[in-house]
Amino acid sequence: MKLNALFLLFLVTLISCNKDVDEFEPYVKTAISFPEVVDLKPIYRQFNAEETSQIDLGQGDILIVPANSIVDQAGEVLTGKIDLSITQIHKKSDLIYAFLNSNISNIDTGQLKNYGIINIKAYQDSKEVFVKNGKQIILKTPSADDVIEGSVWTGKHFTPNNFGWKQATSNSLTKDTWSVGGSSYTGASYHADQFGWISGAKKLSNGHQVCVNLIEGINPKNTKVYFIFAESFCVAELKVFSDADNFCATIPSDTKGHLIIINEEEKGKYRYQNEALTITENIDFSAHPQVTVLEDIILDLNSL
Repeated sequence: MKLNALFLLFLVTLISCNKDVDEFEPYVKTAISFPEVVDLKPIYRQFNAEETSQIDLGQGDILIVPANSIVDQAGEVLTGKIDLSITQIHKKSDLIYAFLNSNISNIDTGQLKNYGIINIKAYQDSKEVFVKNGKQIILKTPSADDVIEGSVWTGKHFTPNNFGWKQATSNSLTKDTWSVGGSSYTGASYHADQFGWISGAKKLSNGHQVCVNLIEGINPKNTKVYFIFAESFCVAELKVFSDADNFCATIPSDTKGHLIIINEEEKGKYRYQNEALTITENIDFSAHPQVTVLEDIILDLNSL
């Protein structure tokens, strides 16, 4: 019996060690921990590298990969099956759970109105592979908003607690209509020359500065502050940009939304505040987040 138990333990360990491809990297050490109560799991797809593939990602999203466009780390064009691990952001609250935002860069230079956000990782035999220089993948994502203009942006974690977007060298974003699974969709179509975090988005105009001051006793290092736009797929993260302990961001004028303060002073002990605001002038806000439980935070964020 003991030998059987040891063999089972070895088998479980072996399977666990084989899951590198499946890991969702945004779950990293940050100011706030969102455990498995949040359902942000990747989906998995496979395609043949020698063929042009249209891959159904669900909910109208599709990915098109041209033939002979995938290379290994040495730049050699690959053949055979390619495995994809894909994480899609469909709700504004998902940006918060994944420790993302709609900020341009890692400084206060404005926000993006996102038409679609996706993270793509590609592997062959558990080794990461890449888009060949000169080739581009195509993403199509439905949008409730009219796609008038925009660009392609790539996301980067400057540190685990500091994410932002930069404009990609591939800059093709258009309004398009397509069919998948017997249904027709209208939204944004955009090209990208790399895997990773990708967004088709429109840069929003500048506006007024919103700053949040925490009450005494709340550590800013264990706090996240966001402004969730009510009428656009956009979540601005307010950040500390100086020695001061206040969080600031520039939000477009006349924007309606919710100012969100989340604090986890000790693991599993949360404070939370949600204030509905319309940005018509510079705002200096004093935050008083109240003790709550994570499940109530999740319910409230999902409703926004």
